[in-house]
Amino acid sequence: MDLAGRISVVTGAGSGLGRALARELAAARALPVVVDLREERVRRMLEELRPSSPAAAGWSCDIGDRARVGAVFAEIGERFGRIDLLVNCAGRSLLKPFLDTTDEEIDWVLGPNLLGVVHCIRAAAPWMRSGGRIVNVTSVSGRVATPGEAFYSAAKAGVVSLSESLAAELASRGIGVTVVLPGEMSTALFDEHPSWQQRPDFQRRMEIPPERVAAAILRAVRHERFEVVVPRWMRWSLRLQRLAPRLFRRGVKRFYWDPLEARLRSAADERPT
Repeated sequence: MDLAGRISVVTGAGSGLGRALARELAAARALPVVVDLREERVRRMLEELRPSSPAAAGWSCDIGDRARVGAVFAEIGERFGRIDLLVNCAGRSLLKPFLDTTDEEIDWVLGPNLLGVVHCIRAAAPWMRSGGRIVNVTSVSGRVATPGEAFYSAAKAGVVSLSESLAAELASRGIGVTVVLPGEMSTALFDEHPSWQQRPDFQRRMEIPPERVAAAILRAVRHERFEVVVPRWMRWSLRLQRLAPRLFRRGVKRFYWDPLEARLRSAADERPT
């Protein structure tokens, strides 16, 4: 896909990967359309983008709200006449044992990470022509589930499976699909829930900048690739999980989950009642 002049909708575009991607799209002479939960972040992004992309537009939207998503994408389609590229970046997570997670927290995670992706694709697809593309940003956790993030992992796995299905279903309409599986990124996701204060130090050391992932996404879009794993060495984790699943699960439990669970329990015990 030649990105010049393409109407490119990015969800979660007010921070982190979405923000980096909107910048990359503007630099590639695409027309970025910013969608974010918070209106102030939409305004800030438009101020940042308009010197290089004067026609850039933006909407505030909770992508977990199906009615609002439908209304926003209808406005985008009516203004521009089409949508060429949809990048589903919005997401959030928490670090908490499965049985301790509340109903409200489950909805908080599944809303944008799974149902929000579905809502956006269903709303955008009618405005997409042959040659358009849908990019779903998931996580390595979508292939290799992470204990302590059960609902996040389940949502991301669902989006990976959804992407596989849509790659076949939408091919006859000329719409391509890309699924992106990044590792740890240095984004604001880790500031949105206090549980992330207990994140293991080695995970912090593994973080990569969102700009690196954004650049990989644009390369994939240009070359019409289906799957992107960033950084590339994370592919070894995926291969090990497939080749020796029982050994892999044992290692995850012993070296990751057991010490993390003890840390989470200790932190919970220290909270005032």
